[in-house]
Amino acid sequence: MLSEKWLKAAVIGSLWAAIEIILGSFLHNLRIPFAGTFLSMTSAFLLISFMIHWNDKGIILRAGIICALMKSVSPSAIILGPMIAIFMEAFFLETARTIFGRNLLAYSIGAALAVSWTLVQKILNYIVLYGFDLIKVAESFYYFLLDKSKLHDIEPKYLVYTIITIYVIAGIVAAFLAYFTSKNIILTTTNDINYKKSDKKVGMLFGENKNRKHAFLNLIFIILGSGLSLYFLSKDLNYTSVLIGLVFIIYVLLRYKSSLRHLKKKSVWIQFILITLFATMLWEWLSTGEYFTVNGLKIGLEMNFRAMILIFSFSAISVELRSPIVKNVLYNAGFSKLYKALSISFSAFPTIVEKMPGFKSIIKKRKSILHELFMQAETLLIYFNENMKERKNIFIVTGEVNEGKSTFVRQFSDFLLKKGKNACGFVTRGTFKEGQRENFSLFDLKEQKEHAFISSEEIDNWVKFRKFYFNPEIFDKGMEIMESCITDKNDLIILDEIGPMEAEKNGWFKVMEKLAENSEIKQIWVCRKDLAEGFANEMNIPQTNISSISNTDFKSLEKIIFE
Repeated sequence: MLSEKWLKAAVIGSLWAAIEIILGSFLHNLRIPFAGTFLSMTSAFLLISFMIHWNDKGIILRAGIICALMKSVSPSAIILGPMIAIFMEAFFLETARTIFGRNLLAYSIGAALAVSWTLVQKILNYIVLYGFDLIKVAESFYYFLLDKSKLHDIEPKYLVYTIITIYVIAGIVAAFLAYFTSKNIILTTTNDINYKKSDKKVGMLFGENKNRKHAFLNLIFIILGSGLSLYFLSKDLNYTSVLIGLVFIIYVLLRYKSSLRHLKKKSVWIQFILITLFATMLWEWLSTGEYFTVNGLKIGLEMNFRAMILIFSFSAISVELRSPIVKNVLYNAGFSKLYKALSISFSAFPTIVEKMPGFKSIIKKRKSILHELFMQAETLLIYFNENMKERKNIFIVTGEVNEGKSTFVRQFSDFLLKKGKNACGFVTRGTFKEGQRENFSLFDLKEQKEHAFISSEEIDNWVKFRKFYFNPEIFDKGMEIMESCITDKNDLIILDEIGPMEAEKNGWFKVMEKLAENSEIKQIWVCRKDLAEGFANEMNIPQTNISSISNTDFKSLEKIIFE
């Protein structure tokens, strides 16, 4: 069971991610100047409002992590920038409240830092992409403009101070608006929102793409390859550095097709051309007064080549961050609560986006929009609380591959029948050929009927998964069987078996969700030992409800389930 802090963080993170998508898309499509600053002000307004609404330390930082990870499912080729920006906004606001308390001063400081970060990150992004040579080019360009405008006495620092002041004021305005708007809201909850579960959930983030094979070595190679390319480029723009850089870029292009998206933007190429032009024209202008030098052209090309290497490396790293490796790291490093919070956030996300008012509606209802948002948050919190209850009525029976799990549960159902208890559901029966699994059938425990289910040989209209072919009609039949079991209120329901297909949210996954909604009837889910813990965490089944057939007999299993 997740703590109240994590549940509230999941609520805020989900709403924040929805606003980022809706408002961000609107501003992007209209190509409004300073769209990032406006979006940052909106985020600060939202987070401060929730700080006032819910007095829980740490929920804003947690919400930032959740929102950043939800943002990572964006189809954008590069996700690191937006993820860092979201996290830093939450970090500044949470830190300010921790140091200065829950007051207008703390909110103003936090919001000023959060909004100003959009400027700082933009500058850092350019420096990372183009190197410190960009600073010299920018400085030369600035003095060039002063020279042409005859304003010789204005130093660059005054321009920087002015811009920073504007961002600070923007943040403070967002804080004041949130503070005084939130203070007067009288809240009533509503239960008229029916959250439709998404079949993607957190799987969108971790390995949902079946066509993508992730490997930890890929991530290492990308990091080392980009580092090596940048190292040789920093020495000089020569044949060696160009060759190494091109080999790296071609590798990324071939393996990560999404990296091309960034280069399809006109703004990127305009940026490249301008930097090359300014470097060529102004690189030696301050020291010599000369325009259009060969050395300046070389510096400009070097800066753009460096930027391309980093763009492709960031794009590749963004893809690898979505791999199942991240999921394993989260669990093994003790971040199971974060993973669960992400899971429930994704489960309700389609409905959250659907119920979120559009931009025009926000303008019309600007006085009541925060009240509606708080009402949705309270309803969402109730939904999350219900969704995260431990399913103590579900028990997982495990074993190694071909150890006899299906035989064990089928015999266990016969054992219960003799004791006067009715077991319903289905088990799989396999046949062997030359020591290898050949076919599987689905055996209905109630009707005592078999149905052709899995074949090692190709059959028309059957769905292939790995090396087997599955009868798609059986999944509908299985759902019918389980619905009948629930209606008849049997003593025990058996689901045999769940595996890699269900881990990818296919196969019996919808049946699992249907069964998980019932908290009254005892259930047994059968799976391989190496998948048991993952399914338990995914479906909130207590770890104590996992039993292995190697050290469990019928009597002890009956006692565990029914007593």
